[in-house]
Amino acid sequence: MTTLGVVVLLWALTQQDIAKQRRDQIAEREDQVAWQKKHLEQQQQAARKEIPANAKIATVRRGQMISPETGLNLLEKTWGPNIAYTKIEVNTADHDLKLEMESRTLNDALALVDTLQKNPGITRVNMAHQGVKITDPFKPTQSVLEVVWREPQP
Repeated sequence: MTTLGVVVLLWALTQQDIAKQRRDQIAEREDQVAWQKKHLEQQQQAARKEIPANAKIATVRRGQMISPETGLNLLEKTWGPNIAYTKIEVNTADHDLKLEMESRTLNDALALVDTLQKNPGITRVNMAHQGVKITDPFKPTQSVLEVVWREPQP
């Protein structure tokens, strides 16, 4: 009986050692998985910094690479002495010019719109606003235009 008790005791101690070894292996494997997960998250975060977060940011970045000279050259070619640009906003991402201008008469402003529309490098011209500057003794016409140009083909 004593021998049997000693054998059972040795068997129980052996099982405890085996269980302790398995716990150590599991803990080691969990540490490896945690390190791999952290490493993967760092790689994904670095990739997110390199790749734009969305299409809007990508469009803006592409737009910043486009020269505004194309749109401004089109304005320069169509300018006349009866037109004064008071404000020009250039949006290269959308190929868009927003112009605030004054002209001697409404016909001068409309002539500019017609000239711009006839230009093959321009997609669209919209007159957003038009009015007479009453406080000025010469009563010039104030206008707001939106001009969308095409990027020249290489």
